Amino acid sequence: HTVFESGAVLKMASNVALTVNTPITWGGTPFRPVVLTARDDPSLGQSITPTNALGGYYAATALRITGGTTNTLALQNLRIAHAQTAISLDGGANHVIRHAQLVNCQRGIVATNAEFSLRNALFHNVLTNFSGSSSTGRVEHLTSDVASWLNNNLGTSLYLTNCILAGVTNLGSTAVTNSVARVSPGDEVTATLVAPD
Repeated sequence: HTVFESGAVLKMASNVALTVNTPITWGGTPFRPVVLTARDDPSLGQSITPTNALGGYYAATALRITGGTTNTLALQNLRIAHAQTAISLDGGANHVIRHAQLVNCQRGIVATNAEFSLRNALFHNVLTNFSGSSSTGRVEHLTSDVASWLNNNLGTSLYLTNCILAGVTNLGSTAVTNSVARVSPGDEVTATLVAPD
């Protein structure tokens, strides 16, 4: 059993991966999220000596979930920054990620033979938001700000509802999009998003 305490800050070196294949208790709360970030991130937590200049991507995978159906993921109130891959889901269904911030990562969620829901998330400067293979993603209330790809190879089962895509160059395959606004960086969003009947 793996426990992530409320307010925990995990700082990761380059090319490491945190792999969890046991049940998870996730303690993130609105004012005390669980944070996974770069070893040299000075914005929170204790400094690690020697301190280097923050730059590039650190963790190969900040949080890798394995174990398929025995390890259904339920995360809330988390922030992952400066990772090559923020979250990797290897198998399983009914994974739910809520109230998440992914910042300055190469890849956001990489899912392989998995089914997940993402609700209320901000992806900023995540170059590829979703990738993987043979997976289904249900995404509600995502703001993606600056990305090369929304979906690159995840498959055609990416469902978007009430999302804002700002500065996303390539959408890739999406199965259904409901109330999605696509804007260029610096544009002001003035339209009201209304779900279809």
